[in-house]
Amino acid sequence: MLPLGSCSADEPTSATSSAPAVVVVLGNEPLDDATPTVDTVARVETAVEFQRQHPGTLLLFTGGSTAGTNTEARMMADLAIAQGASTNSIRIEEKARTTQENARFTAELVRAIRPQRILIASKAEHLEWAMPVFQRLDVFQNAEPLPCKGDRAASIVQMEQYLKMHPGNERVRERLRRLKEGVKGTD
Repeated sequence: MLPLGSCSADEPTSATSSAPAVVVVLGNEPLDDATPTVDTVARVETAVEFQRQHPGTLLLFTGGSTAGTNTEARMMADLAIAQGASTNSIRIEEKARTTQENARFTAELVRAIRPQRILIASKAEHLEWAMPVFQRLDVFQNAEPLPCKGDRAASIVQMEQYLKMHPGNERVRERLRRLKEGVKGTD
């Protein structure tokens, strides 16, 4: 694994000077320990593109282990590095398993960074209810949403293809069923 500016909820960040912006990128459960979802990739692409347009931006990936031992945060950080983001501009929070925990566990990290601007990246549907969760915490009161394009059809195709290779993954099979039924919050 590549070395990153790793942070956990109980570990202060070494970046204590003010950054122009921090993008908190919310995790999404991968299909397995090594396969990010279409939605995860879109979140990372959106964050990295924002960083390219706003030099000095830190990317804070948040999400614990939900489908194996690899954390959502680490998976997203690796994707960001593959897209050209510098390891020096990345922080990770690897304990959160819910949106509420994403907010709570990243709050202290963001406080220590003291950014001029805070953005929360996820798909628009998720941000509708995630932003109020974040904004209950003082550090996130002025946070802005950074929506990425959620593509339900692409998610369905990805899961169907995945299940051809991994037919025994009942967790993905259930997610696919719920996604096809249009259950909000599935992916």
